Amino acid sequence: MQELVNAIVDSQKIYRKILDIEVITKGDAYFLTKNSGNVMVLYQKNNGLAKRFELINHRSTQNKTAGAAQDISAFFGEMIREESIDSSNFGEVSIKLNTDIKQKVIKLKELNSLWVSSVKDNVFGVTKKQDNLIFNTQQFREHYGENSLSDEFWVNFIMDIESNTQKYLQDSDLSILRMSYSNNKQ
Repeated sequence: MQELVNAIVDSQKIYRKILDIEVITKGDAYFLTKNSGNVMVLYQKNNGLAKRFELINHRSTQNKTAGAAQDISAFFGEMIREESIDSSNFGEVSIKLNTDIKQKVIKLKELNSLWVSSVKDNVFGVTKKQDNLIFNTQQFREHYGENSLSDEFWVNFIMDIESNTQKYLQDSDLSILRMSYSNNKQ
């Protein structure tokens, strides 16, 4: 659960940075690919666990969150697919934002903002400091302790993320991500 929260909170910071400086660095693309992959895998894992423990109905979630996270991971992954990425080149520009890419990043930030809302509403240890969210894993562990599995916060969190994703996808189509970003490079 901590990894899932960290991936969502970290992604929000990266989206904000991208929109502020209007470029996507190799590091940004790498970490958004990784974070989105983590959201996909960890959402599915926790969703499956909740269903296995019969804490939610098998039909109560449609797995839209994992699908959206997979699309996001593929979108950013394509930007660095043939790149050698390490700490020495994280700051190198992978792509400058044009109008099309900027609109896609705005949409992704909007969806991630809904996931952030789910985090804030359901997970203890998340605080807002200035304009950034901070996830204090120590507070999280101290609060939930050995009861983290029996405390249904994580079930509510999974359900809330899925609900927010479904609502967002009704109004916004993320299939635009499936189009290659390379056709829009400047």
